[in-house]
Amino acid sequence: MGDAKLDLLVYGASGHGKVIIDAVIKEGKHRIVAIIDDDPKLWKGEFCGYLVIGGGNVLKEKMYRGSRLILAIGSQPGVRPSFLGFCLVFPVSTMDLAGM
Repeated sequence: MGDAKLDLLVYGASGHGKVIIDAVIKEGKHRIVAIIDDDPKLWKGEFCGYLVIGGGNVLKEKMYRGSRLILAIGSQPGVRPSFLGFCLVFPVSTMDLAGM
């Protein structure tokens, strides 16, 4: 991977998202470009200093196709399976904290 920083999108503006953001900042190897959350009340606002750009549908926008996606959603019933189905439809790259 070299020294190139990856552009990251964090999916989830909640406690899990804050933990992920803190870990990415502390590691210092990658750059968070935006936050995604399915709650329309959060759109266009900020979470931990980053813009919440909208719900999962923004992943289909060309400007985010080169970004990596980190899922920061807890164990809410039905959320993860529907998210994974969504990822099969739209081309996104995922990573976990161990991959940072």
